[in-house]
Amino acid sequence: MAAPDQQKSPVLPFQERASIAALNNAWWCQSVCAAHGDAGEMDSAVWSHVAPVPQFYPNAVTLEGGDETAIRLRDLFGEIRDRPWSVKDSFAALDLAPLGCHVLFDAHWLWLEPPAATEEPTGWERITSADGLQEWERAWDAGDSAEEPPIFVARLLADDSVAIWGWRPDAGSNIAAGGITSRSPGAVGLSNCFSQDPQDLPAAVAALSRLAAGFAPGLPQVGYDRIEDCEPYIAIGFEVVGPLRIWIKD
Repeated sequence: MAAPDQQKSPVLPFQERASIAALNNAWWCQSVCAAHGDAGEMDSAVWSHVAPVPQFYPNAVTLEGGDETAIRLRDLFGEIRDRPWSVKDSFAALDLAPLGCHVLFDAHWLWLEPPAATEEPTGWERITSADGLQEWERAWDAGDSAEEPPIFVARLLADDSVAIWGWRPDAGSNIAAGGITSRSPGAVGLSNCFSQDPQDLPAAVAALSRLAAGFAPGLPQVGYDRIEDCEPYIAIGFEVVGPLRIWIKD
């Protein structure tokens, strides 16, 4: 029998792991919005931000499913008719069509049991300056939203629960890959992982996971993606632990 300090923690049920992943995502959305000046509000059922949010971010992330959550969303957003809003339905459990929403896409939560910390991968650096963050966002965005306001603003760099990482092939070269790690109660999230060469994306995901293990040692790693895009995560040991759905009202 293994000694107590060698015993592994019990594996949580899928639903509980999905709930922890959803909470991590809500914390991350809250951090992004807080950097823009308004964190929104969070309780046990939902994180919500009734005012406009940065591009690609939802106005709500549900932390519980069921009719009561749907009623809560109706109360929050049902009277908004002059602009679009969106909801991350964290358990694909709600019918928001009566609120005038349609499904934008379906995805799945991902979970990796706490990996051992290793040396940081070569060529990766933590972004710590406003100029570096602007360069990182240009690389991440690849020019697709050049006319839009920045999503990742300098105030985000002061949030010690967040680390933004970039990879340069050589010293002095431009950022060619990157990603974000964000801590929350019970997990560290991986998000916005990219590589300008699509063939290098699996290596970028693996590197970001190693960085997350050093940034938040001992915590499980979570994230989400469309099922057809999950392979780089599954290849390094992530499990699919539950569905989620993005609803949008145009």
